[in-house]
Amino acid sequence: MSIEDYKKLLATAESAGLKILSDEHCCKLLAWTLAYGGGNEAVVNNLILLENIRYAQRRCNVFGGEIVNPELIVILKQYLREAESIVKGDADKVPKWANEICDYYGLKRMET
Repeated sequence: MSIEDYKKLLATAESAGLKILSDEHCCKLLAWTLAYGGGNEAVVNNLILLENIRYAQRRCNVFGGEIVNPELIVILKQYLREAESIVKGDADKVPKWANEICDYYGLKRMET
């Protein structure tokens, strides 16, 4: 599937009120992006991952100066707390879900 077709699929599902990615996946993905994804070339080149990050951002309403989706903020905060170990470089405490995100998008797993 091309990236353009995938974008259309997401847009169609959103307009119909369907969730292509679960709330959990969206929150994990945003926490993972903060902790790992920003400086990784493999992330920038993965167009499906980038589109899913944008989708998760819309679902959680995470835009500068906006009020985060109140239904998802508790879940998002939980994953952000867990992602702190990645930010701090503590390879022994990489959460399992962080490597699941890597596996899901075909990226190199984090050190554990």
